[in-house]
Amino acid sequence: MASIKKRGKKYLVRWRDPDGSERGRTAPDYESARRLRREIEGTVALGHRWEPRDAHVVPALLEVSGGELVGGVFFDFLELVRAQLAPGTVRHYERALRRFYLHLSMLHPRSRRHTLELLSTEALMAWFAELRAQDLAISTARLYLTAVKAAWDWAYDSEAYRAVTPRPPRRLGRLPAPASAPAQAPTWAQMDAAIAAARGLARAARTPQHQQAWAWRARLATLLRFTGLRVDSQLMQLRWEDFDLGGGVLVVRGELGKSRRERGGRLLPLSPHLITELSAWGGRRGFVVAPGKLDRHSDPRQMGQIWRASGVPERIWGVGPGRRKGNVHHAFRKGLKTGLARLGVAPDVRDYLVGHHRGIDERYVDLLEAAREAVDQIPPLREGASPGPVEPTRGEAVDSSA
Repeated sequence: MASIKKRGKKYLVRWRDPDGSERGRTAPDYESARRLRREIEGTVALGHRWEPRDAHVVPALLEVSGGELVGGVFFDFLELVRAQLAPGTVRHYERALRRFYLHLSMLHPRSRRHTLELLSTEALMAWFAELRAQDLAISTARLYLTAVKAAWDWAYDSEAYRAVTPRPPRRLGRLPAPASAPAQAPTWAQMDAAIAAARGLARAARTPQHQQAWAWRARLATLLRFTGLRVDSQLMQLRWEDFDLGGGVLVVRGELGKSRRERGGRLLPLSPHLITELSAWGGRRGFVVAPGKLDRHSDPRQMGQIWRASGVPERIWGVGPGRRKGNVHHAFRKGLKTGLARLGVAPDVRDYLVGHHRGIDERYVDLLEAAREAVDQIPPLREGASPGPVEPTRGEAVDSSA
C-alpha cells in the first residue's frame, strides 16, 4: 500500500515496488496525491514497477524557440481552442498566455523552466496588479486573467496534466470593475452622413487608387449600417456567392463565426433597401468589399477620418468617457441595434441579427421570419448617401454636411 504525507505545501506519496525497494514522489495537492497513489497501487498490485508517464513529470507552461511557441501546457491548450474558437479569440488567448509567461520569467530570472507548479491565485493577482501598474485598462486586464484561468482549468481537467496541476480557484477574488458609461449610438441619419462623407472623399480623390480606397470604405460602412456584422472577421471576408439577393438572405459561413453557435453557420435576412444597393454595385465575383485588397483588414484610422468628415460628434464614434480606444467600426453595429430597439424590435431578434449570444433560446427558437420582419423596417439610405459608382472630381471639397 502507498502512503501520503504532507511535506510543506506539497504531498509525498511513498510506496514499495514489487522488488521491495522504497520509492517516493511529490504531488502539488492532496487530490493529485490520491490519484497518484491509486495509480501506483494498481501498478504494483499487478507485479510491475511503477514508472512515471510524461504527465507526471511537471511540464513547462510554455516552450518558446525563436519567438515561436513550440510546446508546453499553454501550447497544448492553444492548439485545442484553435479548432473551437474564432481566430481573434485565439490571438487574445495567446497574447495573454505569452504575457503571463513573461511575468513569471521576470519573477524567476534564474529558472530555465516555468512549470505548472507556479500556477497560484497569488501569482495571478500579482500579475493583475502589474498589468494595472502598466496602465492597462481594467477590462483588458480582467480578460487576460480569464484567459490564463481558462488554460489552468483545462489542464486540471485534462487526462495528460491533471495529476500534476494545482487545483484552480473557483473565483479569482474581488477584481475592480471597469468604468462604464451610458451607451451612445449614432442614428440612422448620422450613419448615412458617414457613408455620404466616404462617398465625398472618393469623389475628391486625386488618383484612381485613392478613389477606389474611399469607395470600398463607403460600401463597407453601408454593409455595417444594414447588417451590424463584425468587420475584419466577417464583412471583409464576404464573397458575392454568400448573397442570395433573389431570396433576400446572406449565408454567414461557419468559418466566419465567433461564437460556437455562429460557427455552425446562419442565415441573415437582408433589408430590401440593402438588396437594392447591392444590385447596383456590379462585379458579382470575389470579395464584396475591396476585392483587390490582399489584407482583409479595415484600418480604423481611415474610418475615423470618414466619421470626422461627416460632422457626427466624436463622443459617438471616437474615444469618450469610459473608453480607451475609438469606436469607429463598432459604432455602426451599435447604431443598428439601437435603431432596431427604437423601432420596437424584440431583444432576442436584435441579438439574432447581430450575432450576439442568446443562451438556450438559440437551439429552440426559430427567429428567421421575425428577423426578416425586423430588417424590413430599416429605413433606406437618405439621398446622397448611396455608395454606388462615383466619378472623382479633382480638387472637389468633401461635403461634410451630406
